[in-house]
Amino acid sequence: MMSDDCTTAWCAGFLDADGSIQIARKKYKGPRDFFYELVVSVANNKVSGLIPFLEWGGKIYHQNTQRNPRAAQHHVWKIDKSKRCVAFLSDVYPYLIVKQERAALALQYASTQRGPGRKMTDTEYQYRGFLWQRMRDLNKRGV
Repeated sequence: MMSDDCTTAWCAGFLDADGSIQIARKKYKGPRDFFYELVVSVANNKVSGLIPFLEWGGKIYHQNTQRNPRAAQHHVWKIDKSKRCVAFLSDVYPYLIVKQERAALALQYASTQRGPGRKMTDTEYQYRGFLWQRMRDLNKRGV
C-alpha cells in the first residue's frame, strides 16, 4: 500500500481499540447451507477518524442506533472484499497487539479462497466452518 508506517501503525491501533475482524457466515440457497465472507470494520463517532482507512478501499457508513435514541450517531468503515481485507490486514499486522491472533486467522481464511469457477471441496468447506467457529470464539467478549 502507499501508506507510511506512522499512518499504518495508527490504523492498527484504531483497529485494536474500535475495530472488528470477522468471518461472517450467511445463509445460502444451494448445495451447502452457508457461505463465509471476510469482513473488517472500524467504528467511530467522528467520520474524520475513519478517513485514513479509505486508502485500503471500502466505504464509510453512517449508522444510527435505534435501540437507544439518546445514543450518539456513529460511522463505520467496512471492507468485505477478500483481496482488500488481506491487503489491509497484511499492512497493519505487525503493529497489532490485541487483534493480532484474529488477523492471523483471517489471513489464514483468505488463503482458502479460490478463483471463480472453482468448486470448493467438502474438506475446504468444513475447514472454513472450523475457522469461522475459531474466529467466533476469539470475538466473544473478554477474550
